[in-house]
Amino acid sequence: MYKKFLKVFIAFLFISLSTIGFGQNTSCYNEAPVKLLDSTVESFLTKLGTYKKPSLSQIRALVNQNIVPHTNFNVTARLVLGQKWRSINATQKKEFIVALKKMVLNTYSSAFVSYDGEEIDIKCPISYNTKKNRVEINSKVTHPQKRSFYLKYRLFKKGDKWFVYDIIIDNVSIVNSYRQTVKRLIEQNKDFNQVLKVMEKKAKINS
Repeated sequence: MYKKFLKVFIAFLFISLSTIGFGQNTSCYNEAPVKLLDSTVESFLTKLGTYKKPSLSQIRALVNQNIVPHTNFNVTARLVLGQKWRSINATQKKEFIVALKKMVLNTYSSAFVSYDGEEIDIKCPISYNTKKNRVEINSKVTHPQKRSFYLKYRLFKKGDKWFVYDIIIDNVSIVNSYRQTVKRLIEQNKDFNQVLKVMEKKAKINS
């Protein structure tokens, strides 16, 4: 499960590193959520190109500048905790969001070493909900010498901006994967403050 979970994060980084294509159907090219992915590519590649061989700290900075702003950790945190979110206080909620963000940032940054020229093919049309404030974007990740796999991005609209809140690869959801991880921590540490300490420690060890 962990390897598959890590693959989800690596796949998310393809947004910033791959060439995004649209196959034969380009009907969704001008859709705002797709433009978000496209602009992320352009911004990231421009900044990445200023480094000959970026260090981990430089990669972390690029991820923090270009990927993190397009991920809504408030929504992701609530989905990860599920019903538990209602039983913790405001301070614990803030600390959980911070700890989760650090863990994700570390994994994003570390995953860059696994990139090997994969490309994303966005599949049009994209699927909005009835209120047009949530969308799913299907894509296929390909590599000449590796197995192709399907990747689904879930985004929601806040104001006039779109944010990623979940990614699904081979039927494995980033939210569900973290939910299982946090669930185990809660079972092992009945005090939620201890759960936060463990998450913070894991984030520091991997930073």
